[in-house]
Amino acid sequence: MLAVPAAAILAAAAFIAPSAHADDAVTPSDEPTLATSDFLDADIAAPGDGGQAGQSDQCDLDIAERVGAWTCPETTPAEAVSIEKEALSSLLAEGKISKAEASEETVKPLSTGTTCDISGCWTLIDTAHTTYSGAVAYGYGKTGLGSGQMYFKVTASGAKTTSYPFWFKATRGTSQSVLEGERFYVSSAHPGGNKESPRHAFGPKVFGTRSADISSKWPSPGATTYEKTTQWITIVHEASWRDISSAYPGRWYMWAKSYKGHRQSSGAYYFQKSLPSEPRATGYSSD
Repeated sequence: MLAVPAAAILAAAAFIAPSAHADDAVTPSDEPTLATSDFLDADIAAPGDGGQAGQSDQCDLDIAERVGAWTCPETTPAEAVSIEKEALSSLLAEGKISKAEASEETVKPLSTGTTCDISGCWTLIDTAHTTYSGAVAYGYGKTGLGSGQMYFKVTASGAKTTSYPFWFKATRGTSQSVLEGERFYVSSAHPGGNKESPRHAFGPKVFGTRSADISSKWPSPGATTYEKTTQWITIVHEASWRDISSAYPGRWYMWAKSYKGHRQSSGAYYFQKSLPSEPRATGYSSD
């Protein structure tokens, strides 16, 4: 198993003006209600200690001592860059994004718009665009199975947000992978975010059997949410997957929240270099 270095890049944020493609989000549409998920039906707003939050209690053990299913965040800034480049390259190859989009959005881990931890990196491209890329190792008992890797970009256009691209892959074959998410409001009572009323969920998008390193992607033009009264928002994205072998039942999952968006006097939301509490987590469900 790889070592798990921690990186925290916390330079002061500067105002970044929206770029010319700030209006590339799609028209708001009704999205299906999210199926039972690991973050949507629990209040996850409680602040964490910033240490081992969002990972299995098995991660502090040597792999030879682990019991049952486990997931462990393990992404360096350089690996986060590689994940984003791979996601964008695969989308470009399929004609899902343009060359300009594939080249302009590379993670820059030392920029003032980027924050990294052991799960990956969040980057503020400008006030209308923010991304996340990261990975978790997963396994069962003494067996390390592989790595789950996720990338997403959120675009704000007025009071509307669009999650696209939203990309996931596992380095081992999966029998099923699922992409889903939800828009949360953030407040002093819920610093990690909480469900809006009515809820603004998207997904699930369910994908069948995948060989190792074959990605699952939310279809173009992406998942849209719309709400114009909340002062602060964050968009949660979750990927879950089942192993290709029946010897390892259940499903593993990882989720991450976007940088927070703040409502302006115009009604438009601008992203800022500020994360909600508990910005990511990973785990396992026996269902």
